[in-house]
Amino acid sequence: MKVKLTVLLTFGGILAFGQEEPPGNNPLRSNPVTLASQFFENNNYVNYFGFANGIYDSYAPTLNSSGQSVNNGGFGYQVGGGVSASHTFRRASLSLTYSGGYSDYSSSTFSSGTNQNLGFNYTRRLSRRWTFAFSQGAGSILYGTGYISPSGNSLNLSGDSPSQVALNPFSTNTRYLSSNVNFAYQQTRRWSYVFSGGFFLQRFSNVNSIGMTGGSGSFGVNYRTTPRTTIGVSYNYSSFVYQHDSGDSQINGIQGFVSHQFPNHWFVTVSGGITHSQISGFIVLPATALTGNVGPGGYVTGYYNTGSNFPSFNGSVSRVYRKSQITASAGQSVISGNGYYLASRNQFLSGLFSKSYKRANISAGANWFKLRSAANTVAYDYTSSGVGVSYGYQLMRHLSSNFRYDFIHYGNLPPTPGINDNRLSFGFSLSSKSIPLTLY
Repeated sequence: MKVKLTVLLTFGGILAFGQEEPPGNNPLRSNPVTLASQFFENNNYVNYFGFANGIYDSYAPTLNSSGQSVNNGGFGYQVGGGVSASHTFRRASLSLTYSGGYSDYSSSTFSSGTNQNLGFNYTRRLSRRWTFAFSQGAGSILYGTGYISPSGNSLNLSGDSPSQVALNPFSTNTRYLSSNVNFAYQQTRRWSYVFSGGFFLQRFSNVNSIGMTGGSGSFGVNYRTTPRTTIGVSYNYSSFVYQHDSGDSQINGIQGFVSHQFPNHWFVTVSGGITHSQISGFIVLPATALTGNVGPGGYVTGYYNTGSNFPSFNGSVSRVYRKSQITASAGQSVISGNGYYLASRNQFLSGLFSKSYKRANISAGANWFKLRSAANTVAYDYTSSGVGVSYGYQLMRHLSSNFRYDFIHYGNLPPTPGINDNRLSFGFSLSSKSIPLTLY
């Protein structure tokens, strides 16, 4: 039972919700720090916060005195805090966000531990034609988490899907590090060119899980057909090396896109192209997870060497305006994997809504994804999804109350079934800027 629960509760990926601003004359676009920035009229602020919440999970089975599994739910608590800051200079902008918390559960189903997320973005206009941007993300994710902040993801330069962090089926904790550097050259008011490079590292708490280290590079050409419409094409290359001498992958892709800013602050981007992946290596899983040479989900170990072409596409729509925000995206891409599935085709849907009032914020988000291995033989695809809704209200200066509901679905990985978990949390927060907590 313990092995099954570990597989079911930890197997998943997290899609970050991209937040795009209209491009204007600058092909490099930064993201808002957090949803809490909706409470400020300008982009210069520093906010410290701390929180304490009680938690209830509907799915928390335990063994009774007869050795039978019973599910009466489970209680726990969360404590933590963080900082969110942003500053605009004459020719640059800087944003930083950090949040961290410790979760303790009375049920043995969910291991206690920490969630942390760090995001840093810096954009600077070097000259009349050159712009530089740097982003850094890092975090530690305990399974059972519904969402992470998009802060620290690479800038969305050509309508491609946002960076993704995927959880591992055998690990209670996932650690990641992501760095991206971007240069843009504005040749004319219509023509611009973007050069990008990135580094990515992901590790898992289970020593038998397969982490990866890799980098990427891309080059894009953009053309503004009208003040509101931009078209372009980009080439992307990424390479990953997997732990335990499990192999490596090279992924090449070319993609075209079109973006348009509609009236009333609506911004739409559509892209499509082709991705080629070449993956080879030799995989070994822990004996406790295998039946012969086959693991859960029909996972086959041994040598593999696969070359594949995948259509890649993405569509996104967003509206970011003063106190409200709505974004939605859908598409298909190839990601580095989650330590069980290696290089994988990822199909995804995601959406986010947030509205801030004078003393309150209500926000909701949802995501769905499906992983299909592009490397090793796995008989089954893996699907997971989640929905989150939060409400925060300022009770008095610096003190707020917050309520959050999450529904998390973990897909089945035969012979183990899928599960559904309803999570409720309620508590209080202290904030230096007297604002309530948001969804992230």
